[in-house]
Amino acid sequence: MIKNIFNLIIVFISLPAFSQVSVNINWLAHTPAAKSDTIFYDAAKKLVWQNFKGKTDPQSDATAVTSSGFGYTAGMQYRNNKTTININVYCYFHKQNSWVRKGGESDYALNHEQHHFDVTYIVTDLFIKKLRDAK
Repeated sequence: MIKNIFNLIIVFISLPAFSQVSVNINWLAHTPAAKSDTIFYDAAKKLVWQNFKGKTDPQSDATAVTSSGFGYTAGMQYRNNKTTININVYCYFHKQNSWVRKGGESDYALNHEQHHFDVTYIVTDLFIKKLRDAK
């Protein structure tokens, strides 16, 4: 993924040759629609069992499963011999792919699943740091 972003940046930079280039890397704080299937990471908002809307996998021994990940959008603007590249990064939880086995809704299990989402956020933050440190 980082390689793809770097390649994208190189292409964007080479188009307006020798122009001034700035790169903005932002944490994108999404506010999804009320009926959205996605929750975007917010340290102040913890997961609740009602967020786990997926069907239980009968083949799995897990009590619950968290489906989370991160993504980015990128765009370029060229104006007055200046190129600006904006990269927005976000972390999300997918409700329909996350599930809990009936009877497994304990505080301990929910805390465990929250930690999966927290780890996804940590990886997202590391990705942002790698982008910012890139030359």
